[in-house]
Amino acid sequence: MSFAACFFGAMNKALWMGLSVSVTACVVAVLLTSYRRRVDFFKITFIIIMGCTFEVINGRLGLYNYDIQGRWPPVWLFSFWPTFSILFIDVLKFLYTKPFVLRYFVGFLGGMVYWNGEWLGLLSFKHDKVVMMFVFALTWAIEFIILLYSARVIDHNFAPSTARPQP
Repeated sequence: MSFAACFFGAMNKALWMGLSVSVTACVVAVLLTSYRRRVDFFKITFIIIMGCTFEVINGRLGLYNYDIQGRWPPVWLFSFWPTFSILFIDVLKFLYTKPFVLRYFVGFLGGMVYWNGEWLGLLSFKHDKVVMMFVFALTWAIEFIILLYSARVIDHNFAPSTARPQP
């Protein structure tokens, strides 16, 4: 279904159609099969908002340029964060109990994605590649810690209570 939506959207010069149908189908499928729908909904929503905001701010600050015309990141990037959030809700839960250094290191590795994007020709850096990798690794590590903390808060505040009601 996602392939068909993207194909017909591109064929009709409506890239957003394919993107929105594809991403919505993925997120809805995950939420329908989740045993903690409310918690996962809030986590997915938070990750999407934070990730897209992060990309727009970095682009507006001029840290990198996407190799397209326009002021906004490309359409495919807005499909990345919803699909990434689906995977990431379980990764965050796994890393709750791990040492802080390990959590920070995993976030630090997230910045390496931009190296691959530059290598594939999806974006270009305005400054030295090594400096930019350090900047992205550092900002991703900080973003990752915020995501971990926020996911823990969401778990605490929106998870159904397991305590039995007192008579």
